[in-house]
Amino acid sequence: MDTSTNSKSLCFMEAFEAKERQEISHEEYLDHLLTHCNGIRHEYDKWPYDLDGLDEADPFGLSIRVWTAGLKEGIIKDTSAMKGILMAYHNGKDATVTTDLAQLEQQQATYLCESLAVASSLDNRPVVFKFCMDKGFCYRGPFLMHTDRLQEAGNTTPKEISEILDASQFRKSFPRF
Repeated sequence: MDTSTNSKSLCFMEAFEAKERQEISHEEYLDHLLTHCNGIRHEYDKWPYDLDGLDEADPFGLSIRVWTAGLKEGIIKDTSAMKGILMAYHNGKDATVTTDLAQLEQQQATYLCESLAVASSLDNRPVVFKFCMDKGFCYRGPFLMHTDRLQEAGNTTPKEISEILDASQFRKSFPRF
């Protein structure tokens, strides 16, 4: 795997902050995140790494950070289909997202479902959230932390998102306490 650093690409928190400051577009933000699929690594990607507040600032970006860190020999060279789905999501085209995810190569679809489950739960997009939860993905630590935060007492998680989560295979495997 190419673990060289790339000074032209931004790491996860840097990309999030640049997007928040409107220095880069959402599409450019995705480009910086998906660069990690190609084996590009930054100083902050080295293990063990500090979450640098990414878990609270950008749970979506954190989810991509976690699964790209696990790419060893399975580097994804062409991320155009993944980016297309993420842009369709950004543009509110839920039907396109679910149709294209269903047709995407299985491993890439699994990765995107993990990240889109996080995004759609935060954005109250139940169609995408249910699709991702039904399709299934690897339930890693950041997703567990995210769902705990979603369903903490006093949280304002939309009822439909909470109901989908409670009915999911995930919740059967990881019940709420």
